[in-house]
Amino acid sequence: MAKTVVILCLSASYWPHAAVAATSLLDHASDLRIHVFADEIKDRWVQKIDRSLTPGRTELIVHQFQQDLVRGLREFGHLGLSTYYRLFIPDLLVGETERLVYLDSDMVVRTSIHKLNDFPMKGHAVAAVPHFSKSANAAHASRLGHGIDSRYFNAGLLVIDTSQWVRQSVQQQCLDFLEASPERIKYADQDMLNYCLAGKIHELPLEWNVMVDNYGPIADDDLDGVSVNDFRKACQEPCILHYNGEFKPWHLRYRHPFKRDYTRLRQRLHRMPYVSDDFPLGLGSKLVRNVSARFFGSSKA
Repeated sequence: MAKTVVILCLSASYWPHAAVAATSLLDHASDLRIHVFADEIKDRWVQKIDRSLTPGRTELIVHQFQQDLVRGLREFGHLGLSTYYRLFIPDLLVGETERLVYLDSDMVVRTSIHKLNDFPMKGHAVAAVPHFSKSANAAHASRLGHGIDSRYFNAGLLVIDTSQWVRQSVQQQCLDFLEASPERIKYADQDMLNYCLAGKIHELPLEWNVMVDNYGPIADDDLDGVSVNDFRKACQEPCILHYNGEFKPWHLRYRHPFKRDYTRLRQRLHRMPYVSDDFPLGLGSKLVRNVSARFFGSSKA
């Protein structure tokens, strides 16, 4: 079986979450070649991913990303420069593979990623999951101004035909749009990809990129390109969970039906109980003092 090539791109602060994403991948598939592109390599987290590899069948290749490629590009909101990395990877790996799967680091995979190799690309450079809301798609199309009747897609999951990507100069088209129309852009390279590839992607089923947005209220008549039953099934049985947005499952007060999918994997990586990244550090010792005082008396003079 040919190896499925998977790409993760991240800033240094996202190593714990990329390790969770990679571990979830490896729970459901072997015969993988996972490339991680980061602005800083953190051996501790690389070693944690290594523990899940199947010897002889899975590979982990870690690269320090060439910062000169993104230096000077505009940052948008909470999206750092690492969001642009995915624009450059297909050109860097075109000689290695005809198809690659890009994943955001705030994802958990719940099935075999090999299934994405079965979707025909039909000559398109990219396959992705389009947005499920008519009103949201209309708003994105109006803001970007591409004048094409197409659904906006989230770039957290991309299946990329590297030859078509290079042939269509997707990277350069995106950078040209950023330079020409920065005022239209809100979501960095995701907007750039949606502008340049409007009407030119292969649409994947919703369950391959089920985002936090999917669990909010939506009117049945606002669903775009998906039936009510299929929408509900995707939310109940997602193939890939995407914790998009600024608030994440590693935050203590985060609430989501599938938060446990993240925390369970994070606990495995730590090999000890895990609550959240922002759990008060002094709380554990405070609890110990309170319990000791209750059962053994106060330690104060």
